[in-house]
Amino acid sequence: MVVQAHVAADGAVVSTKVIENSTGDAALAEQAAAEVKRIRFVAPVRNCKKVAFLYNYTRSF
Repeated sequence: MVVQAHVAADGAVVSTKVIENSTGDAALAEQAAAEVKRIRFVAPVRNCKKVAFLYNYTRSF
């Protein structure tokens, strides 16, 4: 299962989207997306400023 997360410059996950659901189970997809939303990231720095980014989270069940 692959979940894409849009991460804001402050490191918080703004939104998630299931890109690949290899299990076919919608409940597992929702749980994987919820896991990603709880993660706090350190945003990369570009030109001395933190920037938003996309992160692909792969989860195996």
